[in-house]
Amino acid sequence: LSKEGFCQDINDIFRQHNLLANQFTLELTETTHSIDIETFNKNLFDLNELGFNLAIDDFGTGYSSLTYVSEHPFKEIKIDKQFIHDFLDSDKHQAIVKATITMAKNLDLNVTAEGIEDTATLSILRDLGCDKLQGYIIAKPMPFKDYLKWRSPNFTNDAKVGENLTLNFEANAK
Repeated sequence: LSKEGFCQDINDIFRQHNLLANQFTLELTETTHSIDIETFNKNLFDLNELGFNLAIDDFGTGYSSLTYVSEHPFKEIKIDKQFIHDFLDSDKHQAIVKATITMAKNLDLNVTAEGIEDTATLSILRDLGCDKLQGYIIAKPMPFKDYLKWRSPNFTNDAKVGENLTLNFEANAK
């Protein structure tokens, strides 16, 4: 992201493969911009103009989270799993997660919680307004073809990627 011409390279690849930028979310950590801040900032805004969704991954673990959110065209933050792992047992982590969700919603950002491992935490985070939930309680990492089958039991190998995908959290969170 700190390389001159990065956005043009990405745009060329997407055109070559008939991909749409708005179907992709690029996840960045706060430390991504450490080499060339000026080029990094320009590239982020150019990627946003191309239609990419931009998300801050591992939110809350860096040193400048609020500055990072306020100065860049992010559409989503991903709350780091270290705040979710012991969520039910930590009043501090509950306060941080609730404040983060409130702040994000007030800034019109989507919120993803990472690292959910139990149904109680999943339920509370859903009720608090998380837009996306990730963790072993939902599914473990898997090869892409297995993911497509998991997302849609009716998936066939000749289906187009992204076609007829449905998801029911209740059915998968057992």
